[in-house]
Amino acid sequence: MKRARNYKALATALAMAMLASACGGNNGKADEKGSGGGAGPVGQDAAKPPEPVELVLKDATFGWSAENFMENYGKAIEKKYPHMKITFVPKSAAPIKEMIAAKSRLDVVIVALSGFYANIEDNKLQFDMTPFIKKHQFDLERIDPTTVALAKQLAGGGMYGMPVNGAASPIVYNKDLFDKFGVAYPSDKMTWDDLYETTKKLSRSEGGIQYYGTIISPVDAMLRNSFSLGFIHPTTRKADFTSPKWKDYIGNMLRFYEIPGNQVTVNQLGGGTTRNLFHKEQRLAMWLPVSGTGIGDLSFEGINYDFAQIPSFTDSPGVGPQSWPLFFYLTSVSEHKEEAFKALAYLASDEFQMQKSRAGILTVLKSKEIRQAFAQNAPEYKGKNLQAFRPETFAPPAYMSKYNGIAISEMNSAFSEMVTGKSDYNTALKAAEERANKQIEALEAANK
Repeated sequence: MKRARNYKALATALAMAMLASACGGNNGKADEKGSGGGAGPVGQDAAKPPEPVELVLKDATFGWSAENFMENYGKAIEKKYPHMKITFVPKSAAPIKEMIAAKSRLDVVIVALSGFYANIEDNKLQFDMTPFIKKHQFDLERIDPTTVALAKQLAGGGMYGMPVNGAASPIVYNKDLFDKFGVAYPSDKMTWDDLYETTKKLSRSEGGIQYYGTIISPVDAMLRNSFSLGFIHPTTRKADFTSPKWKDYIGNMLRFYEIPGNQVTVNQLGGGTTRNLFHKEQRLAMWLPVSGTGIGDLSFEGINYDFAQIPSFTDSPGVGPQSWPLFFYLTSVSEHKEEAFKALAYLASDEFQMQKSRAGILTVLKSKEIRQAFAQNAPEYKGKNLQAFRPETFAPPAYMSKYNGIAISEMNSAFSEMVTGKSDYNTALKAAEERANKQIEALEAANK
């Protein structure tokens, strides 16, 4: 009976919406052309409620709990579309390959950009949403253009994934350490040379304690490099690490670890160890994780910290890292593709993106209003420089390849050798390039 009452209420609401539309009065911004919110079931009588549908969404990367996902995404979809039931499959449950083999329901896969090939393409789950984008007049112009360009590159001009979250890229710094050593706080207009000079002033040993000026997470910095350098050559399909531009980019990072007092171990180059050095031990003045979607990754209770914009190079002022968004991918095996598309379109709507922006999650949209609303409802960030979370301009997306995983692993190994003094730049990168190409050749031979 309860479901019947819900359908009756929905039918009444739809009828009223039709009347309002006929009179030229539509104030529901989420349903306007280009909002991404959707406008009800397609190909059905508007007075007839849509059939109930269950959508299964699978996390392949993040380890979210079902409760967390439903609070952040699932309940919002169900509220927008009462006929939809969202079922979430956590990463710890059956892997995607097992779900496909068992012919389990799988409508949407949520995976980090670096996992696109292994999770989506290798499993033949890619599905071009372009027909639905056109049919529902979903306006891609609302989305950051570098994000759209990346999506189209992955899909050969189509669109496999819906961008939902942006990626943060600030400097996070410990104000107390700057005060302790009498150094001016970093600014939003710094160049990499400015950051280098500031790092020298903060890298020191005092009272038997070693303090570090700056640590840059190398993997994230290389993946999102502001020179838009790819790891694999698009024509030869071979690793390409030794170009002059790569040498400039890696050399820029490497010089920070040559500063006396700022030499680090491999373990201190990223992840939990670096976070502890900054947050728990408070021995790191500036950290550039170059990753994270917002407040969940970059809030630090109990210390006096703030943010500054990531530096840019002198010859490209204001240009920061690549956008590196989080996509939700509609799968080829979905039995409810159109309904799943509408659910994803809502997650990219102005309405939903404004809610998440206020809560402290970076938007993928161009809207100045939505960007400026970032973390308004997040007390952790009160009084902090939130404009630093994104650069003035994102760098264009680099060429991506299914062999990127091999390439970045080998390049990161080479960078570790350089940082620890085990090898020089030319030797380390040449050897890494050769190792990557041997692996690529073996894979290509196996697939013939």
